[in-house]
Amino acid sequence: MHSTSKKTTAESSSTRRPIPVLIAVGSNHDAPRTIVEALTSLPSLLDDIAKTEVLVNPALGIDAADFSNLLVAGTTTLDASSLNAQLKAIERRCGDRRELRSRGQILLDLDLLAYGRQQLHQADWERGYIRQLLEELSALCADRREVRRWHRLIHPQQPTKS
Repeated sequence: MHSTSKKTTAESSSTRRPIPVLIAVGSNHDAPRTIVEALTSLPSLLDDIAKTEVLVNPALGIDAADFSNLLVAGTTTLDASSLNAQLKAIERRCGDRRELRSRGQILLDLDLLAYGRQQLHQADWERGYIRQLLEELSALCADRREVRRWHRLIHPQQPTKS
């Protein structure tokens, strides 16, 4: 697990309460480079970053090369819309383009899965690799209430301490 502190950005407000977030990171083309580039960009948006190891798995729903995936948890003072816009900007800086995606080459995909108590990209939460990575993140961040709550979303029958 890596922990870092966010650099101050013009878009973050020191008066906003930090919101816990969960981001899915994926790439099936030049993954080592693009994932490292994305991870070095995230500290400008997030505090208290924790990440899983990279998990390689087959592409789902498209004819494409295997994907490298990981989850990143952190906190942000950005609103969800601003954070998502910044994540899409990182994708573009890493070379991700629609024309490449149409050929099954995903240089970088950064999806905001959770923003505070708001669960996004509902179908992704059911994917085996997301569930597996969330298990790993839960073990790494057992002291984080929000990570335990996200874990309960995929295992509602297992009580955990709040």
